[in-house]
Amino acid sequence: MEGDAPPYRLSSTLEAHQGDVRCVAGLRRDVWVTGSRDGTLLVWRDRQPCLPARSVHAPAYVQCVARASADAFVSGGADRRVARHHLDAAQPPQVWQAHDDVVCAITALQQPDGYMTGSWDQTARLWRSDGGLQTVLRGHQAAVWAVLQLSAEVVVTASADRTVRLWNRSSGACLQVLRAHTDAVRALVRLHPDLLPPDTSTAEAFASTGNDGDVLLWSSDGQLQRRLSRVHDSFVYAAACRGEWLVTVSEDRTLKISNWRCGQVVQTVPHPDTVWCVAFVPDADGDCLTGCADGRARLWTRVPGRVAPPAELAAWEDSLARQTMARQQVEQEQPSSIDWGALPPMEEALAVPGTRDGQTRLVRAPGGAQVYMWSAAQHKWLKTGDVVDGHGQPLGASAAGNGNAGLSGYDYVFEVDVDDERGGSGPATAPDPQHPRPRRQLGFRRGEDPYEAATRFLEREQLPSAYLSQVVEFLTRNVPAADLGTSVVGAASDPLTGDARYIPDGSSSSSPSTFTPILFPSTDSYARLWQHLPEAYRTPPLSPTAYRPWTTERVEHVARMVSELDAGRAAAAAMDLARLAVVELAGAQRFLVTDDGAVLQRCLALAHAPDAPVAVRVFVCRLLCNAFAHQHTPAISDALLRAYPRVMQALADTVMTATPPDAAGAAGKLRDTFYALCFNYAGLTQRLQRSDARAGDIADDILQRAVHAMKADDGDHAAATTRLQSVVSSLLTDAHRAQLAVSAGLLECPQLPSSVQDALTRWLS
Repeated sequence: MEGDAPPYRLSSTLEAHQGDVRCVAGLRRDVWVTGSRDGTLLVWRDRQPCLPARSVHAPAYVQCVARASADAFVSGGADRRVARHHLDAAQPPQVWQAHDDVVCAITALQQPDGYMTGSWDQTARLWRSDGGLQTVLRGHQAAVWAVLQLSAEVVVTASADRTVRLWNRSSGACLQVLRAHTDAVRALVRLHPDLLPPDTSTAEAFASTGNDGDVLLWSSDGQLQRRLSRVHDSFVYAAACRGEWLVTVSEDRTLKISNWRCGQVVQTVPHPDTVWCVAFVPDADGDCLTGCADGRARLWTRVPGRVAPPAELAAWEDSLARQTMARQQVEQEQPSSIDWGALPPMEEALAVPGTRDGQTRLVRAPGGAQVYMWSAAQHKWLKTGDVVDGHGQPLGASAAGNGNAGLSGYDYVFEVDVDDERGGSGPATAPDPQHPRPRRQLGFRRGEDPYEAATRFLEREQLPSAYLSQVVEFLTRNVPAADLGTSVVGAASDPLTGDARYIPDGSSSSSPSTFTPILFPSTDSYARLWQHLPEAYRTPPLSPTAYRPWTTERVEHVARMVSELDAGRAAAAAMDLARLAVVELAGAQRFLVTDDGAVLQRCLALAHAPDAPVAVRVFVCRLLCNAFAHQHTPAISDALLRAYPRVMQALADTVMTATPPDAAGAAGKLRDTFYALCFNYAGLTQRLQRSDARAGDIADDILQRAVHAMKADDGDHAAATTRLQSVVSSLLTDAHRAQLAVSAGLLECPQLPSSVQDALTRWLS
């Protein structure tokens, strides 16, 4: 670090939780609190839990914790409750129902004392110290991820809707809406006013950060003072400030220490996994705590006498070295293309010191490609992981001896670690090197549907269907896109945010479902598709060998084809190109938004034609599915909701009640694709049901249609059946929907999966 500030080193590792450590707080120099996805809170003293684990939020996850005083703290959880705890074990926690959804942010207020919370229900709330509600702050259009008291009369909120809002604490009036972030805003910290630039006419200031990786510095009058761009390479989950030092933690598995006055990152501290939270410890010379997805919290110090003993430092370095990084992830994080065949030998590359803290270097080792990070604090390279290929093997290593001989006939075989003790609904236990869970083999063939591969794996291993989306997500992250077949699922995401890691507690049934849209983003038959285009349209905007990149000219050319061609093989080819184009945001906007979605209306008209080939209808379904890749773009989600009635008019009757005039294989493909579209719509409506009045009506309609389809389902197509069941399961979120499903004939269906049966029991009992 700069000047006379020593670098941060590991001081202690706190190991007791059985799930991700989601929140941390320091009460005083020697007393700390951690909260976890395992549903417990632990109080630590002298690096050991000093009180019994507190489970007031269990089995739901503990989402947030904050210091109230040297002897008390407050917590919030996925159970929608807030609890006030005292260190005196004889005083039971004071618990109250706080929100209509997950409580994901909390802070203590001063003058007068009280608390402030933020929630997935899109509100922030102010509470008296006795738990009485004072004010509800409404205005955000998505989850409120962070809350902050800026002054006696001004409080601040940050949201997944990409805005920061300033509020009057007494009246609850919104004073300002600040729009400068390009993605969800997750963290707020107060800055010391004495350190502001001399020309800043304000007594307070604060910083905000989030999914865009930037840190923005604001004055209390809403003026943006400075933007620290790309502090992290991925989502920033939390931040804390002490003097001129700003610490941030991220999905990129690092803690970064920045001097916010000069706008420079001065130290990068790697972690074995995603870092969820960070907090400074009071009166501890700048010591700070981090909470990690590996189930551990860690204390970091700049005081030489508090640095961990060599054995603990070595264990930490070993935990870093044992991580794996997918080849695609490494390539995305590098500023230039990588020649994997020309990586420098490890001995040669690591003999040269790094030029800056946090610098990464790719090397060729005997076991394959490896990643190292330069630690200026230790003046050495730290190994931060092995690079693995699509087979899950070290990149450059031989496939022989990979332990996957148990499966044959597959192009990819992965060894996966599955915890099925909670049926997929609860937190997975943290890795335990002494008692490892059995690893199972997941096979995948080039070109097959990830849903079919995932379904086959779950059936063979006798695992709960709740794991389906997670297995599909794993395949789409680890199999090259060119080898994926019919459907692709994006990364699992937080409701309202797109965060690629956190999956909410299944017991919180009022929460929007974790929505992973099904996409169809690639093709391995572009040359054949080109041949089906009329000669007049085989012009320079389209290449006969590759359909990427999607320039504006190419998008316009495809839009013109769709608008001009009549139903038939040529129109099907044009529609196939169109569904590839909308994977890009510019393509989705051109087809769904421009001219009030005139091109989409043309597509639906072609699909609705009585003599339309099945292929046209299939590609229209895929086009719409791919538009859900941009579900967090308001214009796209609005266009999808507006189009819903016409979509059902054009496609539903043909798919659900009539037999397409094609072979059984084509009919099955159409059914499969249409159910994927219904699944996407179901997820979107769940995400938007509190912010858009149309969403609830659409969800009711999809549920009834899906129940009717389940009654008629012959079970011949496993992937389609699974998707149909997922639609129904995801929409059974309250008693109204359960009764609606029963009225539509759900109990008459020949087979009901356990997820549907459980939901019915919950809401009808």
